[in-house]
Amino acid sequence: MKKKYFQPALEHFAKASRAKTDWFQPYRGSGDIYMKLQDYPSAVAMYENLCRIRPDDPFNFKSLAMAYANAGRMSDALAAAEHALGL
Repeated sequence: MKKKYFQPALEHFAKASRAKTDWFQPYRGSGDIYMKLQDYPSAVAMYENLCRIRPDDPFNFKSLAMAYANAGRMSDALAAAEHALGL
């Protein structure tokens, strides 16, 4: 995906998440885009919401661990990774 499409995609994801707060897809998509943009605090926020909505999916916690690590939050990254391994 080209970077010029990132902002419109983020706007659509935000609209979708407001329409139905228990959909996980907008948070997954937004988190992935923020990771590509290297906006790690925003990625963390999206993946934290994703994990709240879908707490039984280890892939979500893996993504959260990666975002935490890139944001310099190593203890949180380790905790999320360990949680993912325990699922």
